[in-house]
Amino acid sequence: MAATLNVSSFNNRDSLLGPNIKQGDIMNRTNGLNNHGLVGFQWQIMKEQDEDLEKLKETVTSTKHISLAVNEKLSLHTRILETWTSMWTQRIPTYRKSLARHMSLHTCCCCLHDAFLQWLVVMWCFPSFASKFIFSGIRF
Repeated sequence: MAATLNVSSFNNRDSLLGPNIKQGDIMNRTNGLNNHGLVGFQWQIMKEQDEDLEKLKETVTSTKHISLAVNEKLSLHTRILETWTSMWTQRIPTYRKSLARHMSLHTCCCCLHDAFLQWLVVMWCFPSFASKFIFSGIRF
């Protein structure tokens, strides 16, 4: 597994920055250069590395901005879910008591029909909340 990760990281680097210069290629390029030529070659390599670092910096900065935007969205969604959960946690006992009281006081078919219609209205008005209770196996 670790070998796979290492290979994939090199492939990603190559796709972002281009293939790395092999040692043999450098030796072939430096054959026949004098000291002045070697120093110039070193400066050229350092300039290429600086350009690669600038590209990498832009990529990292862009990734940072994307991750911050995703984090803000997730925080917003978490707050919304917490608000809805707390609101419904407070409301469900009231609805249960009302339904139980209504069903215990009136046992005729009309009253059961009314209670069922009330339950349907609640479930229809708030389908996302209703599906959480219906499909998760939790019963009222």
